Amino acid sequence: MDAVQFLTKDVGELKISCDTFAEAVEQLRKAASSPELEAPKIGVVSYASPQSSDEFPFCGEYKMEVSVNLSDVSGHEALDLLCSACGYALDLKYGELRCFEVPYVTPNPRVHLSTDLKASAYAGLRRVVLPGFQADKMPLMEAVDLLRSSAAKVSGKRVLPIAVVDYQLRSRDSISLFKDQAGQPISLNLSEVSFEDGLRYVSELAGCTYQVSSEGWISIHEVPTLYHPKHWRVVSLEKFARAMKWKPSDVMESDLVRWIRHNLEVDLTLKIHRASGRVYLSHLHPEEWRQLQQLLD
Repeated sequence: MDAVQFLTKDVGELKISCDTFAEAVEQLRKAASSPELEAPKIGVVSYASPQSSDEFPFCGEYKMEVSVNLSDVSGHEALDLLCSACGYALDLKYGELRCFEVPYVTPNPRVHLSTDLKASAYAGLRRVVLPGFQADKMPLMEAVDLLRSSAAKVSGKRVLPIAVVDYQLRSRDSISLFKDQAGQPISLNLSEVSFEDGLRYVSELAGCTYQVSSEGWISIHEVPTLYHPKHWRVVSLEKFARAMKWKPSDVMESDLVRWIRHNLEVDLTLKIHRASGRVYLSHLHPEEWRQLQQLLD
């Protein structure tokens, strides 16, 4: 099976629940394969993550979970949805499919199939009024599927899959620095509610927010909290103290901000977590992060 055959193939019904984007892509690829015809390999190119470091405090405690229930979609639509939800852009070059992580820019996919139709489908769906919507201690994914099926029944139209991306505790005994919000059950009883409002209520009750891409894909993400691993770089306080020639106990957050601004000419937000002896730095771009690591080595 070549790349074009995979992109246009109907993948049928498929439930994906994986710890990483790469695992979700591989699960999709295997589902599209058959004994006679194997789906092509799909490359995944990602930035190096602080989660791979021994200093990262959430190692062994948290995992990113990508969940989506697919039905009546092509290989391209399924892959495009996963890319949109997880911060990747899909590229097809010389017959090879690749997904590039793009956390600091807006994805501009080079592969398009009926993009305008997907976007217009959501525009028409968002104001569909559901006569009633009720959930009783439902997991987030189950509530999302109920919302989709209810909207499809009322509108008589196809409702695109919705992806959920959150962080889950690996061990309930581990010390949590932020809440396992997306795992909380959802209970609500609504009447005469639009699809858009229902989506908002379901997301907020799970501690999440939803977003709609320019291509019309809907994804639900855990709201980033102070120590959210996707958005913060982590460095030991001792490393900073050694570079500054101070005692760790004497280093204040304002001192770190001034030191970083002087050496890197970068303004950022940071937080010292004294209990773990770590410093959390917000939204450093890859090049700035490399420069900081060189300063501290």
